[in-house]
Amino acid sequence: MRFSTSLLAAAVMSAKVEAALRQYTLVVTHATIAPDGVSRSAWLVNGTTPGPTIVADEGDQLSINVINKGDEPITIHWHGIEQLGTPCIEQLGTPWSDGVPGITQHPIAVGKSFMYNWTATQMGYHWYHSHQHLQVDDGLRGDIYLRPKPGRENPFSLISSDAANIAAMKAAEQNPHKLFVYDWKHKTADEYMEEWKRTTVEPLCLDEQVVCPSRQILDPVVHPTVGKATNKGCAFPNNTKVFPYGGDPSLVKPEIFYECKNTTTELEVFQVNPASKWAAFNVVNAASIWDLRVSIDNHTLYTFAADGSYIRPIESEFIGIPIGERFQFFIKLDKPLKDYTVRVAASVLPQRLSGFAVLQYNANAPIKRDLMVIEPPTKVKRTVYSTPHPKNPYIDYAGQAIGSARELNAIDIKPFPANPPPNPSPDQIVTIRLDAERTSELGWFLNNRTWTELPDSTAPVLFDYNQANAIDSHLKFTSLKGIYQQYVDVIMVVTSGNPSLHPPHPIHKHGVKAWYLGWGSGGFPYKTVAEAQAAAWYLGWGSGGFPYKTVAEAQAAGLSGLNMVDPQYRDTFVTPPGLGGQNWIAFRFQSTDPGPMFMHCHIDPHLAVGMAVLLLEGIDEWPSTPSYYTSQH
Repeated sequence: MRFSTSLLAAAVMSAKVEAALRQYTLVVTHATIAPDGVSRSAWLVNGTTPGPTIVADEGDQLSINVINKGDEPITIHWHGIEQLGTPCIEQLGTPWSDGVPGITQHPIAVGKSFMYNWTATQMGYHWYHSHQHLQVDDGLRGDIYLRPKPGRENPFSLISSDAANIAAMKAAEQNPHKLFVYDWKHKTADEYMEEWKRTTVEPLCLDEQVVCPSRQILDPVVHPTVGKATNKGCAFPNNTKVFPYGGDPSLVKPEIFYECKNTTTELEVFQVNPASKWAAFNVVNAASIWDLRVSIDNHTLYTFAADGSYIRPIESEFIGIPIGERFQFFIKLDKPLKDYTVRVAASVLPQRLSGFAVLQYNANAPIKRDLMVIEPPTKVKRTVYSTPHPKNPYIDYAGQAIGSARELNAIDIKPFPANPPPNPSPDQIVTIRLDAERTSELGWFLNNRTWTELPDSTAPVLFDYNQANAIDSHLKFTSLKGIYQQYVDVIMVVTSGNPSLHPPHPIHKHGVKAWYLGWGSGGFPYKTVAEAQAAAWYLGWGSGGFPYKTVAEAQAAGLSGLNMVDPQYRDTFVTPPGLGGQNWIAFRFQSTDPGPMFMHCHIDPHLAVGMAVLLLEGIDEWPSTPSYYTSQH
């Protein structure tokens, strides 16, 4: 697993006022790099992958010039940004800056540039990445941090009532450490896709093992379905439970599934001074295929934000992070002056894989950090090539809990302040139903159809609505007119087994966020959310005594229902893993963001083979696209 370095994009900023103009330049190139000691080609942003952090304050105007000095067209999607003009950040009012080729813009041609403009009308941690082909998998990605405006209500007093602690948390939140984590391959994404097609065995085996695990570490944590793992911790390619459609395992290249090579790459170091009392971390899973789990030895995590919005704080020892999701958490700096291992594990069935970094206590380190100031590396920071001796670790090599370590449970995520879902009348609701299934080796489908990228030469749908005629009717959905009174319920059912297993699918919706009403096993038993409400099918109340000690225990026993009181408010919605039968998710959003909004699985190979749909929101109120954008190719 890869960790990022702390970089800041060069920016031109106006004087520090309530709403500053922040101008960034991102130069995208294609080059050969060796971040873990193995050379391969990759996409770089300002010479690095991941690219530099875009930092702004809530309310700022951002103007980001992306220059393509690579060897093929590119785009940049601002993940979590709703493109709202004012008063929200989620690209409302500026849909032409959403960065989806064929939908909201022409791709940026080689040697050309594109100016993305949007307003930071929200706060929190987000990220950016290419939406052209599989470029994100090859490194074209970075992060965005929008610092909350003064006076915004925060939940820190729910962590500590001590004024000094609250002040320290506020200071830490303003200048957090970046924990940008992702999986990595020693071959390009295109090479992996070609291997998949050539062998018809999905290459569910990645790299980034600076230190190859011994069999003593690996064998005890292999999933029973896998039985025995290769030296890279992967299921053997002839395992018909993991690879149900046959294929030819004899064609598989040894370096993809079998060969693990040690390297001597230095580990990322996060330096903290205990005099700061608290440290904040922004973490995003920017991986291509694996969900990840994060922990720091001997440190409780106090999670206070999810997908860029405050939540009621949750204490845990580790966090599971699906692809595309972001969390912000504090740690209390009350431990001895030592080094502590930061662990990131792929918590998935087909492969056992971990990456490591180091949390370094140092009394000589700066007490105050400032993300807006680019400083040379501090001389007190030591280079580290191996992890320190374990000090109360909370997860093992496979990301499984050790002892009584607690994982952040998604059911416990509650917005702060309270943000209950609206309860409109049924005539104000459009219901979209999606069926996800796998019907062949490369057949990851929604509604039994494959999304196909629109040709680069055609006008984007945002510029010419008639271009949507080329999209399969099962993969496009039109909201009713009068968008500010319009609500959309999305119900997605995943069918697994016979013979394919399904991983958790992280479904990312562009545009405004949504209330994540629920998930469960079996098919969704009603035609609409309104019908489920009328039947009082809720997760939250009922007759008789509550028959379980906790909600998590009730869920484990199969209790399903909708949370219409205090559900999560997110931009990514994860389906339960499918080992057979059906599972479902349901979410609701208010259509306040007119334009064509993409929605897709964020597992890159699944998107590449067509697991996506298009929401045509408020077509009667689409904004006129400025000529600056329509003229760019």
